[in-house]
Amino acid sequence: MSFLKTTGMALALTGIFTTSALASGSVQDAIPGDGGSFNFINGDIIVTDINRLKDFNYGHAAIVYNGKTAEAWPNGDGGLQNKPLSSWTSLSRYAVLRPKSGGSSAAIWAQSEVDRHSMNYLITANLYDKTNTYCSKFVWQSFYYGAGITLNSTGGMVTPQTLYNNTTQFTRVYNTIGTWQ
Repeated sequence: MSFLKTTGMALALTGIFTTSALASGSVQDAIPGDGGSFNFINGDIIVTDINRLKDFNYGHAAIVYNGKTAEAWPNGDGGLQNKPLSSWTSLSRYAVLRPKSGGSSAAIWAQSEVDRHSMNYLITANLYDKTNTYCSKFVWQSFYYGAGITLNSTGGMVTPQTLYNNTTQFTRVYNTIGTWQ
């Protein structure tokens, strides 16, 4: 069975794509299935453990908003940007974390910050600093400032792995990571 993402809904099709759905433009990206029903919704968090610097595996994180991601990345344009979901779904190891509350509000806040180019990319320990941010801190800030929710963290830093391991506030709805490396 193939699962397709539309804005806010999933279409479950049995092995074929309908031409009317394709012609209408409502089908955006094919989503890899793990045997269960899955679609991206605003506020989902995507994490990967692929990014590595020598022996330190820092990973990457982003928040989903309207069929794309809002994320912090050192891109020379203020540090915040949108990327297509396909930049994530093409990775061999990633997980989608569904927030148990506040996801939609967090996603709206994140996208408004991307639109304003409001932050620089810089790794700092102050989670409340809205001048500088990094990927997983930006996700944390999206929930804190956008939804009034403090995500669990281990102190002054929040990492993609911290988000991945937070099963109190997120449900893993898709996972090819297994054990974080």
